[in-house]
Amino acid sequence: MERNQMEQPIQRRPYFMHGFAACGSKDSTIIYVPKGRYLVGSMVFRGACKSPDITIRIDGTLVAPRDYHNLGQAAKWLSFEGVIGVSIVGGALDAKGSPLWACKAKSSNCPRGATTLSFTNANNIKINGLLSLNSQMFHIVINGCQNVNIEGIKAIAAGDSPNTDAFATTIFNVLTYGAKPNGLTDSTKAFLDAWTAACGSADSTMIYVPRGRYWLGSMVFAGGCKSPDITIQIDGTLVAPGDYRILGQAANWLSFEGVAGVSIVGGALDAKGSPLWACKAKGNDCPSGASSLSFTNSNNIKIKGLLSLNSQMFHIVINGCQNVNIEGVTVIAAGDSPNTDGIHVQLSSNIVITNSTINTGDDCISIGPGTQNLWIEGIKCGPGHGISIGSLGKDPEEQGVRNVTVTKTVFAGTQNGFRIKSWARPSNGFAQRIRFMGAIMRNVQNPIIIDQHYCPHNLNCPNQVSGVKISDVIYQDIRGTSATPVAINFDCSSKYPCNGIRLQNVDLTCSNQAAQSFCANVLGKIIGLVQPNGCL
Repeated sequence: MERNQMEQPIQRRPYFMHGFAACGSKDSTIIYVPKGRYLVGSMVFRGACKSPDITIRIDGTLVAPRDYHNLGQAAKWLSFEGVIGVSIVGGALDAKGSPLWACKAKSSNCPRGATTLSFTNANNIKINGLLSLNSQMFHIVINGCQNVNIEGIKAIAAGDSPNTDAFATTIFNVLTYGAKPNGLTDSTKAFLDAWTAACGSADSTMIYVPRGRYWLGSMVFAGGCKSPDITIQIDGTLVAPGDYRILGQAANWLSFEGVAGVSIVGGALDAKGSPLWACKAKGNDCPSGASSLSFTNSNNIKIKGLLSLNSQMFHIVINGCQNVNIEGVTVIAAGDSPNTDGIHVQLSSNIVITNSTINTGDDCISIGPGTQNLWIEGIKCGPGHGISIGSLGKDPEEQGVRNVTVTKTVFAGTQNGFRIKSWARPSNGFAQRIRFMGAIMRNVQNPIIIDQHYCPHNLNCPNQVSGVKISDVIYQDIRGTSATPVAINFDCSSKYPCNGIRLQNVDLTCSNQAAQSFCANVLGKIIGLVQPNGCL
């Protein structure tokens, strides 16, 4: 130890807190943690120190409380704020996060959890040789800091532990920008200001939305960001205006345009769409309504754990995007809510949608023109109109749909199961290489249907022949019950018959009478047991 340095030994938590008396010294100082295990709760080490540099030498292990609730409501376990010249050398931090991970795996009623080690608005920081074990949330966060050196760190947590990033970066809290979590005050500008700050940072960034309800108007989050990736962590609920006309004339409520590397994690969107649905049901002069969440011309997008409630129109729209992963979302709207598709994809490629529950008034998932390389797995659909490709062929010149796989789905009380629909008019559109596999149908009106005479409500129907070419479609391992006698319905174009349609291991029954199949202008084959039979 240098001559002008002095040791500050620690024995228990109170002495650890008092150990930061080193901050008040005018000398360079060391806080020394000998071998042993030290139980410590949530702590904040504040700056504006007299000491020009403080080294925290840890030969022991700092241990979090066993009850995860003690830290679970705190944002951070060990937090350094506004410090300068602090070095942490050696030692271990055992946050005992596994009970909280288990809680999150079983239930949503768990505290968010605490980051293990955080530096905020700090300069000239060094972290060397530290071991971080089982963090409840992020292991190490560097937020708003300059000149930070991290070397020889080990961060260990289970592979399935949620949100335990080894290192997180700059965090922008919407409260800092004036957002009010009371559900009444307009927080639109605060959210846009937080986005502008995160977008303009050269670091990986996070926009953090704490618990509460945030009133938001229509917003566009524009791309061209310096930040390589932006995570929007939502612990609260975003609330639309109560007057549906405020959003009703907008195409979208929350719109991301031309962004890259954006992730939305958790939270809820409450679009308050029911008054607009009621207006439409009465036939009044109503606005068309807004989609709740839209990504346009964007890349490398993730949406995880989001709840979308009562959208005026579509809940989630993916338009002109590449490399999108949607996981664990929940969509809820009334079964008779109009045009409230759960997830709509068009003009996009390399899209993955998994492990989601969709209860809505229109298609659970709708797949529009220009969709390629789409994987859908583990969807629970109902009420709703099923999973639909189309409508296609509304325009004479449109891109086709190619390479779509839908597997491990459950449909309950839906209007359709697997549907391909196109307008009866000339078009250069197509749908090819489609795979519908591993589905359970429960009281579904049209479990398997191709409808090339699609015309909703039979209004202004073109009454021509569909030019959309449908080919190479496989229905495999599908079982359950049909709510109508016709369980399999292939009503294809007379000019361009459906081609390469395959039914394999399909078992559909009707409770009141024998199930039937209907085929018009379709070529294909049957493999294995198929019930009802006799169509292809």
